[in-house]
Formats: sequence, structure tokens, C-alpha cells
Amino acid sequence: MKTNQSFGQTPVICPFCHSLHTHLLQTHQLTTQPNSTSVMAFSPMALANIGMQISKRMNLPPMLGGLTGLVVGGVVLLFLNHQKPINVLQYQCEQCQETFEMHGPS
Repeated sequence: MKTNQSFGQTPVICPFCHSLHTHLLQTHQLTTQPNSTSVMAFSPMALANIGMQISKRMNLPPMLGGLTGLVVGGVVLLFLNHQKPINVLQYQCEQCQETFEMHGPS
């Protein structure tokens, strides 16, 4: 059992009885998956198609619009897929024996 009273660590207060006597039970990470509709709407192929259509209307080469849309779509896809995991810390109070979770730094 790891207590949170170690040197340099801020004590975790129990939300039930407000005791400082808590210990860390376990940690785990949560990750979220991007919404599949948003990925499909901003896919590189979809944006390349939109770029080609816009460039045709502006009397520009469709290849230029397609490449621009492809690059923008790739950047958007990287942004949507880049998710930081959330650390979840599970504690138990030594006084009231209740367990509770807190979100820690990622």
C-alpha cells in the first residue's frame, strides 16, 4: 500500500469524511476514441474532393485544390487522432474505508 503522505507529494483529502489519511490503490489510463462521423467528414479524401471542386469554380488547376485538400485533411486527421490519455488514480480512505477516484496529471 502506498500512502500519499510521502515527501514532496500533496496529501489527498477524502471527499466523504475529509480525512488526510488516504492511500493510493491503483492507477489506470483512460483514452477516448474520436467520433467516427467527424473523422469521415474531415478525411483527407473528402477534403481533397472539396478542394478540387473549389479550384474548378475558381478556374485553378483541380490538382492544386486536390493536393491542398489532401494536406489539410491529413493535418485534421492527425489532430483528431491525437488524444492524450487521462490518468485515473483510485484512493481509499483509511478512516471511513470509502474508495474514490481522482484525475491525475497526464
